[in-house]
Amino acid sequence: MATPVIRSDYRRHDLAVMTPEQLLEEARAALLSVTAQQGKLIVRGPKDAEPALLQALLGRKAEMMPVLMAVSVDERELVEERAAIAEFDGGLSRAEAERLAWAELEKRRAAEAGGGMKS
Repeated sequence: MATPVIRSDYRRHDLAVMTPEQLLEEARAALLSVTAQQGKLIVRGPKDAEPALLQALLGRKAEMMPVLMAVSVDERELVEERAAIAEFDGGLSRAEAERLAWAELEKRRAAEAGGGMKS
């Protein structure tokens, strides 16, 4: 198991000027998983994670959410495929099929992320 990078020298100013992408890099270096689920910012990882980093992530939720909610081309194709199957094989309306496909993607992301803090 990898050892988290513990930085006790974080300064609020350092974290405040980082972009959301830089904060996510810092989180990964500290073995934190940061995801967005149902409008919540979820942070999972070691209990001894740097409090200043956790506060920066959770305190900048509005900036973090769009970065985390971005859908990759592969994810979009998966959703389209699942919706088409649900619509044509399952007899659902297109709107219902898409809703279910997006919900499935969200469940998949949640399963990959594990359990943790919510904001």
